[in-house]
Amino acid sequence: MKNKFTAVMLILLVMLFTAGCGGNKVALESVDVQMMQESYKVGELNVDVTYPVVSAEAEADKLVETLNQQFAGNAEAYINMVAENYAETAAADEVFSYQADVLFNEKGMISIVEGQRCGQDYFQYAATYSLADGKKMTLGELMDMNEEKAEETVSKQFGGIIQSYPDAFHADAAEYVTEHIDEVQYYRYSEGLGVFFPVGSIAPAEQGVQEMVMQ
Repeated sequence: MKNKFTAVMLILLVMLFTAGCGGNKVALESVDVQMMQESYKVGELNVDVTYPVVSAEAEADKLVETLNQQFAGNAEAYINMVAENYAETAAADEVFSYQADVLFNEKGMISIVEGQRCGQDYFQYAATYSLADGKKMTLGELMDMNEEKAEETVSKQFGGIIQSYPDAFHADAAEYVTEHIDEVQYYRYSEGLGVFFPVGSIAPAEQGVQEMVMQ
């Protein structure tokens, strides 16, 4: 009887310890989203930023805080980049705007695509975050395979598109994709996995973003 009682007590202690360590860690299917719009003056430039602010049940407040800090931090980084690289050289009437759109918000993940207009320049980035811990998901996690295999798959499929439409890309685009796979941007959305490289890296900048959709 003594040994049995001891075992039960140990189980209870383990359960209490686990609950204490894992408190406030809730895996969500989705989150509520509102868009925050703000305007700033950076030198003589007018800068507009729009980014998501998420909310969820009270048990997920740490997750919500992590995501909102990330989204607000990305917008702040854009403002700082404008101040550092454009404030002294761009014309006051040029457009400077940051738009972070939510393109997927289900199945335990939220995908964001950021469009950054900097006068005549345009940049686009993407990320998908886990609704279990708020961390950015890797390409391998989204494709359900190890990271090396995921990168090889993207490189091979993108290379196939470049080979099929060579006039739409730089002559060294296929080589660039292989050698700079670490620059790939990716996000989940309803049609599959969106994958693209920085504007101007594999095709003329005036053609915009060259994106591949993987089912």
